[in-house]
Amino acid sequence: MIIRWIDYKCPSCGKVIRVSVLKKLSLGPEIAHCQYCDVKYRTGEQEWIHLPPSKRFEYFFTEDVVGAVLAPGPLGFICGYYACDSPNHSLPAGLTLLAVCTLPGLAYVGFAWANKVRQIKLSLKRCSEENAPIGPNSILPWRRSF
Repeated sequence: MIIRWIDYKCPSCGKVIRVSVLKKLSLGPEIAHCQYCDVKYRTGEQEWIHLPPSKRFEYFFTEDVVGAVLAPGPLGFICGYYACDSPNHSLPAGLTLLAVCTLPGLAYVGFAWANKVRQIKLSLKRCSEENAPIGPNSILPWRRSF
């Protein structure tokens, strides 16, 4: 995952509108007004209802989320398995360290996903209700009607 700062400038007057971290996929208003010259410009962000299902999946399973879950677990298991001096206790020690090392990653994923769900709700609130996807094909459980 590449993290870098970017200055967003108005295409009309050239003044810096905002500074933020450049991400692969960002939810937000697609069109905004410049506060200096009142010109409409594209923000580079997308609303949730305009994302295809593959991008929605990608929004939840980013590199940091997958790495936070997968990287600490095997490392903890290997350290616990080989650090234990008794062959009878190496498997329980490995499983214990697997759990202990994986828990912070799972906590991070919980907080990250809670923030992403909050961003999705804000995006849906910005969009009109008639444009929001409703039906059995909706990826959002609270938008499905059965």
